[in-house]
Amino acid sequence: MSNNPTGNNKHRWRFFRSGGFDQVALETADDLRNLADLDPKLWTALNCPTTGLEFDARTLALLDTDGDGQIRVPEILGAVRWTCQMLKDPQVLFDGAELALDSIDDSHPEGVTLKAAAARVLEYLGKYESGRIGVADFADMTRLFSPDHPNGDGVAPAELTDDAALQTVIGEIVATQGGVPDRSGEPGISAETLAAFFEQATALLTWRKEAADSAEAIMPLGAATAAAAEALTAVETKLDDYFARCRLAAFDARAAEALNPPATVYGALGERPIAAEDADVAALPLAAIAAGRPLPLGEGVNPAWTSRLARFQDAVVKPLLGARESLTPEDWAAVSAKLVAYRAWHEAQPESSVRDLDPAYLAKIAGDDTCDRLAALIALDLEADTSAAKIDAV
Repeated sequence: MSNNPTGNNKHRWRFFRSGGFDQVALETADDLRNLADLDPKLWTALNCPTTGLEFDARTLALLDTDGDGQIRVPEILGAVRWTCQMLKDPQVLFDGAELALDSIDDSHPEGVTLKAAAARVLEYLGKYESGRIGVADFADMTRLFSPDHPNGDGVAPAELTDDAALQTVIGEIVATQGGVPDRSGEPGISAETLAAFFEQATALLTWRKEAADSAEAIMPLGAATAAAAEALTAVETKLDDYFARCRLAAFDARAAEALNPPATVYGALGERPIAAEDADVAALPLAAIAAGRPLPLGEGVNPAWTSRLARFQDAVVKPLLGARESLTPEDWAAVSAKLVAYRAWHEAQPESSVRDLDPAYLAKIAGDDTCDRLAALIALDLEADTSAAKIDAV
């Protein structure tokens, strides 16, 4: 049946009955042009979800301009109005599943841009000669973009440049900062990951330079300083405990007996097998406690600590104090003081995912124009005519 329930004499609507109520039939370009004048009370529905429908999900998402998961009347009207502006004759929408590029109205700038973007899509798909495009052509968006061409998403994969050095750096950024998916499907770098990489590199290089500038204080044993600090840390708590006990025994002679393990401890140990570095044995003092007694570095040492004390003696005591058979509190204070600067510097090492990269390589790319060239590559990609917005418009 035909009717004009809105009172608009310029357009007459045709209705059909389905599901127990009348529905408007959208069959012509004029129906689309006049849809805004149709009384919403005569619409079949005033909103619908963007999921769970037998309709292209990507198209539904594009119609949902506010991203709330629902498509409402104003969004439908906006899409219809824009579509009518982009086509020479909207009637072509009723003629088949594909749209001829010549149907796009290129008499205005937006139409020119849209037609060029559609032609680029067909070129990527190898369908340029057909001159027709359809929804199915967008099923796999990665086919529409080649990683070696700018695509407007601000992500630069390694293939976007033929400079081998820049390709290497892009690979390092992806490996350390995580790859950002390019519209081609390949991982690449963004302005954010580029900035993070070089910020971390600069912080790490500055930290390393501090050690080079103050080598005498921070690296008293040169390349062996790190191993010395590790060896000292491994026994530090136990050495502090030993000398504290001896000082307490010197304060009061009665304390010495209480500060040494009672015989019952050894009785309990004697009733079971004892491993080389038994936890119960390791919990005992490093050596017998006595007022003013230096720590023996050979005989008389807690057997659970023998290997760690041997490493401490070889890596720390001998290089800093010379060979000796025991360690006084003054000796302990002296070797600890020698490594204070290194340990503070090491503790200040910046958190960085680039720390495993070759220092010389890192210094080179941080000191030349690599960062600027990569930023320019990302900017070039952002300026591409095949931007995401233009593809979405198609």
